[in-house]
Amino acid sequence: ENRAAVSPGQREDAGVTPVIAVCFGKPQGGCPPFHSYEQAEVRMSEKLIEVDNVTYAYAEGETPAVRGVSLSVPKGAFYAILGRNGSGKSTLAKLMNGLYAPASGTVTVCGMDTTDEKSIWEIRRRAGMVFQNPDNQLVATVVREDVAFGLENIGVPTQEMPARIDQALRDVRLF
Repeated sequence: ENRAAVSPGQREDAGVTPVIAVCFGKPQGGCPPFHSYEQAEVRMSEKLIEVDNVTYAYAEGETPAVRGVSLSVPKGAFYAILGRNGSGKSTLAKLMNGLYAPASGTVTVCGMDTTDEKSIWEIRRRAGMVFQNPDNQLVATVVREDVAFGLENIGVPTQEMPARIDQALRDVRLF
């Protein structure tokens, strides 16, 4: 069976591929800000990510990339999703930030269903992906432009970007 195994402290192979980052509370050092902190606290549940019996296949009739996967990520927890190539790690990550919709089961992030189109951008502000190959994460040749790209993707107004870029670069001591 080809499925992602998710269990704290369990190792399936020698590779560790953390693929999910969830930011909550007030932003620090690069976590995306919420529209308002009060809104974030009201919508925040004790379980930040809930995956319930999720199955996903890339094409109808194919063997599912993930089958019957369930997990809960409580507030304050850090998990690594481990597995061999083709075990469904990246697919699970894409299900968690709404890039893919499950064929069955449900995925919620901070209480928001990832299949709800009205919540998808807020979900992606809260659950992000870090690619294994750093070359796949860079879109520009200048650091400021790469930071601006991220801000554009979360809908930050253009006039706010220069100050936010400067602050982000100061936060990581690149400015």
